[in-house]
Amino acid sequence: MRVPFFWISLGFVTGVFLCEFVHVSMWWLFLMSLSFIPFLWVLRGKRFFLPIFMISLCLLGFVRGKMFSWASDPPVESFAGLTRVSLEGIVVSPPEVKSQGKKKTVSFVLDSKNIVRKISGRKEFFKVTGRVQVFLFQPEEIPDFADRLRIYGHLDYPYPVTNPGGFDYGHYLKQRGIQVVLKAYGRSSSRRIASANPWNALRLLHSARRKIAVRLNGLFSPEHASVFRALILGDRKQLDPQIRDDFIKTGTAHLLAISGLHIILLSGSFYLALMALGCDQKLSAFLSLGVILFYAAIAGWGIPVQRAGWMGGLSFLALLLERERNSLNTFFMAFFFLVFIDPKNLFHWSFHLSFLSVFSLILFLRREFETWRWSEAVMNTLAVLAGTFPVVICYFHIFSPISLAANFIAIPVFHLALLGAFLSLGLGFLPWIGSFLTGFSSTCIQFVLFWIHQCAGLEWGYAYLPSPSSFQIGLYYFGLGLLVAGYGFRFKAKKEGDFLPGFRKPLKMITNRWGLSFLWSFWLCVLVGFFYPRPAPLFSGTLFSAGKNQILHLQFEDSNHWLVNAGRGFPSDQGQWILAPYLREKGIKTLTGVVLTDLMKKHTGGLATILRNFSIQYLIYPEGLDSIFRNVLPYEMQREVNRATIRPGEVIRFEKDEKIRAVHFQGNQMFYLLEVKGWRFLVIPNLDEAPRFGERDFTTLDRIDVLVMPPLRGSDQKVFEEMIDVFQPKVILTPESDESLSRIAVGSGSFFFDTKTYGAVTLTLDKNVRADKRVPLRIESFLKGLLAQDLI
Repeated sequence: MRVPFFWISLGFVTGVFLCEFVHVSMWWLFLMSLSFIPFLWVLRGKRFFLPIFMISLCLLGFVRGKMFSWASDPPVESFAGLTRVSLEGIVVSPPEVKSQGKKKTVSFVLDSKNIVRKISGRKEFFKVTGRVQVFLFQPEEIPDFADRLRIYGHLDYPYPVTNPGGFDYGHYLKQRGIQVVLKAYGRSSSRRIASANPWNALRLLHSARRKIAVRLNGLFSPEHASVFRALILGDRKQLDPQIRDDFIKTGTAHLLAISGLHIILLSGSFYLALMALGCDQKLSAFLSLGVILFYAAIAGWGIPVQRAGWMGGLSFLALLLERERNSLNTFFMAFFFLVFIDPKNLFHWSFHLSFLSVFSLILFLRREFETWRWSEAVMNTLAVLAGTFPVVICYFHIFSPISLAANFIAIPVFHLALLGAFLSLGLGFLPWIGSFLTGFSSTCIQFVLFWIHQCAGLEWGYAYLPSPSSFQIGLYYFGLGLLVAGYGFRFKAKKEGDFLPGFRKPLKMITNRWGLSFLWSFWLCVLVGFFYPRPAPLFSGTLFSAGKNQILHLQFEDSNHWLVNAGRGFPSDQGQWILAPYLREKGIKTLTGVVLTDLMKKHTGGLATILRNFSIQYLIYPEGLDSIFRNVLPYEMQREVNRATIRPGEVIRFEKDEKIRAVHFQGNQMFYLLEVKGWRFLVIPNLDEAPRFGERDFTTLDRIDVLVMPPLRGSDQKVFEEMIDVFQPKVILTPESDESLSRIAVGSGSFFFDTKTYGAVTLTLDKNVRADKRVPLRIESFLKGLLAQDLI
């Protein structure tokens, strides 16, 4: 077998995959796998050896998956949510410090050792296992890597994602082997029990990483230093959001992730330099192998880094052992080792994208496909684009045809910039050479940033697509596999003559001109299906779970999409974490307009993010607030959008029976009435500013079907009861609510939902019109599914 690790990894990974869904005793399977060893010895070289070998590996993969999650001590998550606990453990990640004024937050990962909690007034001690994400608020001192700490705080599970398309922090932690979060407040909430040995290997690596970051900050400007920290250390936290968005839109985000490009560039340059200096080939390979291991550790040892490190290391190892190098076998060896070390890697999105990208390059760019004679950079991009297209759409909801041109220029210039940055770290202290290398690297990276920004500014250069179904993904790879197999068999038949004589007829059918034309047509039809627009309802409105802020998305049948408010920008940008993922998942690239109830920061902070990533035709806000608007967006962004003001009584009309009407303006806040297909929705931004019902503005609002309220408190009870009595709404929505007010609403016969409990709530007017010509309303919750339907 030329690629033995293909069968090894296939069998082992099958067992790891089944481990997630099948519950069988680990020890029984382990004994069963041992029983296969005599059969393997007897059947070696025989026809049935491979099936028995695959079954044995599958059983071993199953056992490995069970063993990875098995521990003698109870897991730390079994103590979550009960009471305050005192947790002792070792810091196993570099502490990150965030400061805002006098507020300071320190976050890190703690490898837990024991826990103390009170039970019936008595303290009880337990040994535990597992990792915990820790947040220290206003701590007295900042811990260091590998310190042993005792922390007193509240242990609980991460908050669940409450909006469609939102960032699932719990799932992110779970992929890193973390199930729970510990939050501790105050100067006395943490205590250092023991400091780590200063010669601890991990601590030394962390110190080296920190010194490299400081060195980069000293060599380059802040903008360029943040890019080089991402390229060399994998630290993307300080990247400007504009840069990150541009790379995502142009399909060049892989350049900001440490991968094979960085490993090959550093180790290959080091190897060639040693050879040029007259070093022995094996010694050069051995030292280059050491460089790979050191750089992989410095770069954070993420999944793409591990994959690139394994493949590069195995290539140098083959050179040391004087063995033939097979790219596919090396690829599957790295695949097997990563899953064996941590079976959870198999379910991580970065694992999928990293290995799919490399597999596509190896498979599509083999010698039989070189007859196309296209540029290598374009071919690389096409291969990766074809191999990862459904997975990228599934995870990121973006397709970038401009990536062909963007990568064609960016990849070679990035090579030069990265090489110059590596050399600057070692030679930057030299007067002339250091200045030249630093200036050269800065010029290259400046050119790349300019080029990527220009490509990202092209409207046709990227598109947002909704998530495909599992059937679509399977059909895509089935068609692509047949196409690749057809060309592969055709090349092999030309090169070696007849092979697999029993399959001569079916092979001829898929390798002749008509067969390949059919395969191309089939695959292209499946590909077009990803871009086919999905049917839209008559109307849908979504109230997001955004804390105490009102944010709504309105979708009309003619594909008009509107936002009411854009969320806050601090402490988290709700435009980035709530609205942008939601709109991408829906395949929305253009918003007809954004309507603002006011110009408060809690409703305009996310507007800049929305403008960077989506096209907005109109921005509408209450009249008389132009002086305030100057502080909402940067000046250059204010020129990119058509602004308009609205006064009470004015109407934004969509169709003859669909419109938004401004009904009242008070205290810098506008109240809006939405009328759609006979349904009336009233958006009330603030109860303190709400007019009394005898006032002129509200004389026509004798019937409201849906009330969208601000956060409700117990002190709002009188106004709330008055609104229910006058409007008698069928549905009441609010971001947060007092329990007594929810009982009042339910007692009046209204459906009452708060997004803090139910997550994002969506109201949909279906196309199935009833016999009395009235359109029924359906209410769905992101967390709890269908809440009501066929409301009239």
